[in-house]
Amino acid sequence: MPQIITSLIVLMVVLSPLLAQQHIPLSKESSFGGPLGVGMLEKGDVVEASGLAASQVNKGLLWTHDDSGNEPYVYGLDNKGAIVCTLKVSSANNIDCEDIAVGKGPQAHPSYVYVGDIGDNDARRSKITVYRFPEPQIGTKDRFQEVRADALTFTYPDGARDAETLFVDPLTEDLYIVSKRERKNRVYRAKAPHVAGLERVLEFVTELPVSVITAGDISPSGSEVILKNYVYAYYWKRNNGEPLESTFSRAPSTIPYMPEPQGEAICFSADAKGYYTISERADTSRNVELLYYGRTMGGEDAMAIRDVTRPSMSIAPSKDTEGIYDLRYNVPKYGPVKISVFNYIMMNIEDVETGTSESGVQEREIDMIDKPDGTYVVILHASGSYNAIPLVVSRP
Repeated sequence: MPQIITSLIVLMVVLSPLLAQQHIPLSKESSFGGPLGVGMLEKGDVVEASGLAASQVNKGLLWTHDDSGNEPYVYGLDNKGAIVCTLKVSSANNIDCEDIAVGKGPQAHPSYVYVGDIGDNDARRSKITVYRFPEPQIGTKDRFQEVRADALTFTYPDGARDAETLFVDPLTEDLYIVSKRERKNRVYRAKAPHVAGLERVLEFVTELPVSVITAGDISPSGSEVILKNYVYAYYWKRNNGEPLESTFSRAPSTIPYMPEPQGEAICFSADAKGYYTISERADTSRNVELLYYGRTMGGEDAMAIRDVTRPSMSIAPSKDTEGIYDLRYNVPKYGPVKISVFNYIMMNIEDVETGTSESGVQEREIDMIDKPDGTYVVILHASGSYNAIPLVVSRP
């Protein structure tokens, strides 16, 4: 535990100047709406859902897995968040598995699952491993299977890195890893074909204008890329099958994302009509919510992809006092309310309200006078649900 705390403190010190307001526009290429809560992963079913990938051979199935220190299991979730199958990857070790992807493989099998054992909080690992196995078709009786995976072993060209993002380009079959802890996260590539038992050096591709990337995915067509950190989700449109380094050379757009407690998973749906996110852990005793953001045409269409029972809120700087922010929120029904402020890596720094509230629109002030400039997250729990929005503290 002390080692983990030390790593978090180092991350906060390194990145605190960076994570002030990022002037990245909303996506103009594609519009999405949400979030829509489509289901719940019951507390304890998966210890820490650290990655998410949409199956290409099982309709409506999402793959996820546990984080470090847990068994090397891969779980199949239906699109309501319920576990429908468990795969034991008997040939794998879970040192720090951080992401999962689907893509082509060495044989004519329709799809392979890639599990990235790529986490390295203290940047000490001499090599990392990506496990690959053919994606099984899951029947009604296939609740538990044991699979064997190839081990693809890699090193970095510029020293050990912590990473939590893995995807496979469907156009080239190249494997991509995105680092997490630098001021500008770094993109690495392993060109196809990928040979088990052969240790390879990853190729550095480019730096990104974003940081603390915790998850990402590429669309099944290879034409879109999404990456996220704890507060924002970023979107790139790929032009005419260009190399991804050209895609990443352009500034991303931001797309809808509601910050989650330790949100470290995102993936396109199999039909690319939207994307899913899920939190690595529940907040206290709550179950983990599976969220969906659907592609829209804007306007009323976007309004349809939202939870009408979810509390809503907005926040703005006070016109009277610098460092004070006016919070306006709408509670659907009378009941317990909790409002908390988190920092940009989703550590709770202050509970600003606990109690009960009448239904309807409420207002209160949040005092950030003594807090340093940077990006925070305000989370409102009410009516059996929650909402979260960024709070950017920036003084002249």
